[in-house]
Amino acid sequence: MLALVWMICAASNIALVTSNVIKPSGKITISPSVVDLDSNVTFYTVSCRLEDAQDGLDSSLLFIELQNERIESEILNESTIVAVQPVNGGVLESCGVRKYICYSGGSGLDVARVTVGWIPAKILPAEVRCISEDLRDLRCEVPIKRPCDLETSYKMMMNYRFGSSLCSVEVVGGSLVYDSSDENQRCMYRNGAEVLRFELEVSNAIGSRVMSFELNNYDLVRPGPVSRLRVTSVTSRDLEIRWVEEMSLDHLQRTFEYQFQLISDYGSNISTVEKTPTMIYQYSEKNLQPFTNYTLKVRLRLVPNSQRSFDDQYWSEWSSVSFKTLASKPDQAPKTVPGAFSFKAWHGKLATFDVYWEHIPEYLQNGPGFRYNVSAVSNTGQIFHPVQSSSTSPMATFENMNNAHYRVQISCYNDEGSVENHNELHVFPPNASHQPKIKRVLNSVHFEVSWYAPTHQQDLTSYTVMYCNYTSANVCQDSIRFAVVPPNTTKLRISSTQTLNFAVSANFAHFSTPLSWQECIVSPADVGIGQPKFDVIDVRGDSLVLLFNTGCIERSFYDRMRLLVWKGSEVVLRADFEPYRDRFAVQGLSPGTEYAVQVLAYDGLGMVQHTRTVVTKAVNDNLLKAIFFISCGMLMALTIFTTAARRVRKVFDIKVETPLQLTVSKQFPNETSLQPHSEGDDQDNNSVLVQLTSKTKLNDFDT
Repeated sequence: MLALVWMICAASNIALVTSNVIKPSGKITISPSVVDLDSNVTFYTVSCRLEDAQDGLDSSLLFIELQNERIESEILNESTIVAVQPVNGGVLESCGVRKYICYSGGSGLDVARVTVGWIPAKILPAEVRCISEDLRDLRCEVPIKRPCDLETSYKMMMNYRFGSSLCSVEVVGGSLVYDSSDENQRCMYRNGAEVLRFELEVSNAIGSRVMSFELNNYDLVRPGPVSRLRVTSVTSRDLEIRWVEEMSLDHLQRTFEYQFQLISDYGSNISTVEKTPTMIYQYSEKNLQPFTNYTLKVRLRLVPNSQRSFDDQYWSEWSSVSFKTLASKPDQAPKTVPGAFSFKAWHGKLATFDVYWEHIPEYLQNGPGFRYNVSAVSNTGQIFHPVQSSSTSPMATFENMNNAHYRVQISCYNDEGSVENHNELHVFPPNASHQPKIKRVLNSVHFEVSWYAPTHQQDLTSYTVMYCNYTSANVCQDSIRFAVVPPNTTKLRISSTQTLNFAVSANFAHFSTPLSWQECIVSPADVGIGQPKFDVIDVRGDSLVLLFNTGCIERSFYDRMRLLVWKGSEVVLRADFEPYRDRFAVQGLSPGTEYAVQVLAYDGLGMVQHTRTVVTKAVNDNLLKAIFFISCGMLMALTIFTTAARRVRKVFDIKVETPLQLTVSKQFPNETSLQPHSEGDDQDNNSVLVQLTSKTKLNDFDT
């Protein structure tokens, strides 16, 4: 019982002591509380003071926090601390409102805020965009400039000759917008006045700025689009259109600028601009392309008397009308390029060749039923027609033609008639010594075609490169294009997203060679040369022929070739030749002698690959002939003897047996001989004939 009484008394004493403890109070002050960064203010102070000093409480327990971080402060006296905050210092990375809290120990005493920033920025007249729609309604947009995240208010006044009105404005995106067509608009747009005057006041927590604007009302007019645009006359070449204007603006005494855009279905876009002192209501266009669909677009604007920003926004909306011109006969014959022909087959002395020309695109064909008209005229005046008499493809094939010169005449026609003239392409017989050969077609970022110059280059004037979309047959029928390059160039780059076929010919002062076609296309991954491959064929008494069968891709990287013929350790023959040759003939070899044949291939960097083989020549043909004739004589004598013995046996009835081995004849290979290689054979077969006349000793061998 006594213990219970003691506990009750103790609890009462604790409650009495607690009730006598008073919570501290204080006050935080910021001076100045609004800081204009454009002023000379470089700092502001934040002070915190205990209002009721008590035993055990003083300024040593005070501290100030900014954004939950304690800032550095100094004790001013026993009840106050002070913090100095620099303007534009590290504490203030940007303008805005900052909140400071003062604490005593763990208890918050007070909160205060400071606003730091600029007054609203100045807006220049050139930044204000006002457009009067056909002098009916006015819409102005003023850019909002908010360097600080501060609450900003706007007030716009329209000043008249007598008095002013407060306008209704709203913030749309980043602009302050005035619209006279708004049903809640409180200030009236007076479109009859030539000068408009505005006054804009912008305010925020830092301060306010008042700006005045004076604009020329007539320079702000954006005309309405032309209406009822219609075609009044159209032929194959000419057009005339008319329209009406909903409202005449001639009384504004401004120059009018009309823009016309003529757009065809083929992608052409012709734009013209006309300036007139008054509004116009008709327009004519000449030199149109026949049988073509067009769209004509029209818009206009007023030329201002004063400088006007956003000038492109004062054009009216586009108005358009579509039409099609009438058909007409073609205007011009197809263009020809020298050397645009190719021999594709030979039947004895008769040839089949193709001719090519620049295709006339559809938009220049001028009408339906377009065709090419092609014929070849010989030197005697005889006229030949291609296999297909009429075609829309820019090529023609002639068959069973003599190996002679022809003038190929090319023209065109459609359902409306024929072109009045023609162009000519000359076809000449092949001339191997003047013929260029394609070396390589490289497909990388672009196509790069290179070729070997002809052996004879006297009077060479240019090269013709023809290319088209790739076909496996290495022919061009459509998408044919040409490039004529100077004679000192053996390389051409073409950018194309499609794979291409290439062919090249050479043009001389008085003739052109046929086109030489590519054999393959290589890529950067194929870079490098492989060993040359060949077979030794047609081995005769004093000659042999090398037949090359190196792949096209490997051969594309050969820059030059060299042949070495070895007899023991001596080089008895050295010859350089073009990589596109497919055979090499050697004469003057000694029968019954072992030779080593070595072929070397060099690339453009001088790197070399080589192949070597050994060939043993047979004995002399004369000895073979002698052995052959002796054997034939012995065989005939044996035959006569056997026949006579059988007759004697029949007469005398004497049985005679002939040894079996005497009836077996020894077989010899058929005799072969090497015919001389004429120059024409070398050219037609890409072969090389070399006559070995003397031995050559070399101290350093080509390897």
